[in-house]
Amino acid sequence: MLVRQVANVLDILEFFAVHRNAATLAEVSQHFGWPCSNTFNLLSPLVERGFFPTTRWLVLARDIAGAEPLPESVLGMLHDLAQRGGETVRIAAPSGQQAVFLEVIEAAASRRTFRYNSTV
Repeated sequence: MLVRQVANVLDILEFFAVHRNAATLAEVSQHFGWPCSNTFNLLSPLVERGFFPTTRWLVLARDIAGAEPLPESVLGMLHDLAQRGGETVRIAAPSGQQAVFLEVIEAAASRRTFRYNSTV
């Protein structure tokens, strides 16, 4: 049951990210097909702890993202590689079947190279 409630809170966050406006308890309840009492029980702690209607989520996300930066030695190596190669450098980590970019160092100049091979 507790895992389902966590999923419901995440659904609420996604709802407001897409909705991009204030919504009444009834609107949220109707959107998800939840009883008003359940919706109230999910939203109340979020409001009481200052997560709505504030930017507290953004502040927490930034704190979490900045908590584990890449070591300076790795960042220096990436910058050096980007400068020497003149290309954008990306470092990523696996996340399930996808990858998450940990750092992106943009190329100093935008340059696109295309290779076309044809056979006649």
